[in-house]
Amino acid sequence: MSEFKFACPMCGQHIKCDSDKSGGQVDCPTCFQKLIVPEPPHGDPSKFILNAALANGRRYKPSDTTSHASVTARSSLHGLSVAAVALVVLVCAAGGALFVFRDKVFNGPVQAVLASSSANLSPSSTATTVDDTNWTLDLADVTIPDTPLAGRINGRVFDPHRITFQSDTLNFRQGAKRPPDLGLMIVFYVKGGRELSGKSINITTNNDPAPKVLLRWKDDYGQTVSQYYQRGYALRLDFNPLSGNRLTGKIYFCAPDEAKSYVAGTFDADIRPPSPVKPKPPRKQRGAR
Repeated sequence: MSEFKFACPMCGQHIKCDSDKSGGQVDCPTCFQKLIVPEPPHGDPSKFILNAALANGRRYKPSDTTSHASVTARSSLHGLSVAAVALVVLVCAAGGALFVFRDKVFNGPVQAVLASSSANLSPSSTATTVDDTNWTLDLADVTIPDTPLAGRINGRVFDPHRITFQSDTLNFRQGAKRPPDLGLMIVFYVKGGRELSGKSINITTNNDPAPKVLLRWKDDYGQTVSQYYQRGYALRLDFNPLSGNRLTGKIYFCAPDEAKSYVAGTFDADIRPPSPVKPKPPRKQRGAR
């Protein structure tokens, strides 16, 4: 017993079969057509023949060396190859043209728009470096700028959109929602903003007691992170006299964290009335039901 190969006349699938199966029927594993196994070749059993016939009575001539499906497949592949080559040629030509005329392309309107955008960026919207010279715990070297408050909290640019003073807390918030995206809170333990009117506060790293400071930011998952400080930080505050319901002044704050958080500049806080105290629920008397 020996094996020989033949092809399906419909799809060109190569099929291996034993010589004693000649004349019988097999199913093509690709197109599932029923085929009649052809006679094995004489002499060299490894010779590939393509004279299988369909079981419905149609028979291909032994001289047929390629099925119609195979010819169609090769024609399609040839067409795809030509199209692929043409596409590569077009891409290369476009790349060459872009390289040759790069000065005209990139020095025109695009550069003008980029230059205009860069010119319109404010300093507070530009990220600062980690070793920014504005960060220092030595108040003797601090000069508070006469520009609106800005800085960095946990490595992120801090440009507060809302500044309020309520009860005894000066609150700087960035972000439209609560809790804020970034925030700085300073609790002074005073009875209203009138006690701070026209005063200056200097807190060095060894002051004790000191106002409680709270930094807030959101992590990569949108969860709020809070960091409290009651010592170890540097703070300078120069309050102007009260004007209506406004508390204005200048601030420099520096936290002793690895991210080198700090804020510096002028501020204008809206004084808000204290939050109403919620009444405590009455205690139940023993034995009452």
